[in-house]
Amino acid sequence: MATHDEQLGEHTEISPLIKDEDSKEEQSSVLPTVKLVIMSSAGIFADGWDLQVMNLALAIISQLHPDSMTVEARSFSASMTFVGVIVGQLSFGVVADMTGRKLASLVTATLTVIGVLASSCVSESWPLGLATSFGLCRFFAGLGIGGEYPLSASLTKEAMKTTLSLDRTQLLVLNMAMMNFGTITQALLVWTMVSRGLDLNICWRVAVGVGALPSMLVILLRLKMEEPKLLSTESRGASNYMGNISRAIGPAWMLLLGACLSWALFNFSAYGQSTFASTICDAILGKKGENPRHSFERDAKFSLMLGLFNIGGTFIGSYLVTRLSLRWIQALGFALFGLVMFVGAWSMSRDDQGGFATALLILFSFAINGILGITTYLVPTESFSAVARATAVGVAAASGKFGAMLGTALFPFMQDGMGLSFILTTGGVLSVVGVLVTLSLLPKGGEPVPA
Repeated sequence: MATHDEQLGEHTEISPLIKDEDSKEEQSSVLPTVKLVIMSSAGIFADGWDLQVMNLALAIISQLHPDSMTVEARSFSASMTFVGVIVGQLSFGVVADMTGRKLASLVTATLTVIGVLASSCVSESWPLGLATSFGLCRFFAGLGIGGEYPLSASLTKEAMKTTLSLDRTQLLVLNMAMMNFGTITQALLVWTMVSRGLDLNICWRVAVGVGALPSMLVILLRLKMEEPKLLSTESRGASNYMGNISRAIGPAWMLLLGACLSWALFNFSAYGQSTFASTICDAILGKKGENPRHSFERDAKFSLMLGLFNIGGTFIGSYLVTRLSLRWIQALGFALFGLVMFVGAWSMSRDDQGGFATALLILFSFAINGILGITTYLVPTESFSAVARATAVGVAAASGKFGAMLGTALFPFMQDGMGLSFILTTGGVLSVVGVLVTLSLLPKGGEPVPA
C-alpha cells in the first residue's frame, strides 16, 4: 500500500537538523529523535496547556476580582489569545520560509515565554489594570504559540530520516499528541493544587506560568540547532519568496483551500465544545450549592477525562495513517463526529439535563477529535515542498483557529438561546460539510499533488 508521501505526491526529503555528535548510529538514533520531538512540539504542547488553563484562570480571576474581570473583560482576554495565535500562524509561516527555521523558531519560543510569564504576573496595580494587561499578555503569548504551528511541521518534516528512530509521519503525529499531553498535564497540576487547598490566587498564577517551561527548554535546544539544508540560503529571502509560493502553492490552491476549510470546520466544533463542556461536567459530577473550589476541582477532573479520550483518538489515528490515505481517514473522522453529534442531540431532546449517555457521547467525540487533529495537521504539512511548507501550514492553521474563535464566540449564545441540543445538531451538520469538503478538494490516494 502506498505511503502518505506517495499518496500526496511528496518526494522524500532529507536534510540535517541536529548535529550527530555520536559516532555510533545505534546510540545516536534515540537522542536526536527525543531532541527533535521536544524542539518541534513544545509550542503544540503549550497550545494544549493554554486551551484548558485559560478557562481555569479566567474563572478564578473572575471569582477573585469580579469588578475587574467582567464578562466583557473575559471575552477580551479570550479573544486576544485567539487573535495572537492567528497572527502568529500567518506571520511566522512567512518568516520561516523567508529567513529560515532557526531564527523564526527562536523568536516564537521567546515570545511564548515572555507572554506566558507576564500573564501569570499581572495585577490590579499594573498601569492598564488586571484585565487589560492580562489580555495584552495573552496576545503576545498567542503570537509565539501560533508561530509554533508552521515551524513544528517544518522542523519535523525536514529532519534527517536516517538518524531518527521514527519516520516523519510518526513524528508529525507525535507533535499533535503533545497537544493532548499538554491538556492532561495541566489538568493534573490544577487538580493537585486545588485539592490540596492551595490559595486560588496562587493556583491560577502557577498553572499559567508553568506553561512557559517547555518553551524555555526548547530555546536552549534550538540555539544549538543547525538550519535545515533542504531550505537553501539561495531559495530564501524576500526576493524569492513570492516566486516560491507561486510555484509551490499556485497549482495546488484547491488542496490548500480544502485543508483550510477542513481545519476551520473541525475547530469550530472542537473548540466550541470547550465552551459547553462544563454543562456536561455538571450533568455528571455537579452538585447543587457546591463551593467554587469544588467546582474548579471538578472542572480539572473533567478536563483530564477529555484529554485522555482525545489522546486515545490520537493513537487510533496513528494506526490509521499506516493503513488508509489521509483523505479517507479525514472523511471517516468527520462522518463519525457528525454521527455522534446527531445522536447526542437526539439524546438531549429526551433529557433536558444532558444525561450520562450524552456525556459519554461528548467524551467519545473528543476521541474522534484526536483523529481529525492528525489529518488536518498532516495534509498541508505533507502536501507542499519546503520552500512554501511553513506558509501553507500557517495559512491552514490560522483558518482552523479562526473557526475555533467563531465557535468559541457563538456557542455560548447558541446554548443560551437554543440549547445544547441545537449546538450538537450544528456540529453534526458542519461535519457533513466537512465530509463533502474532504472528498471534493483533497487528492485521492495515489494521486499526485500538482507541482
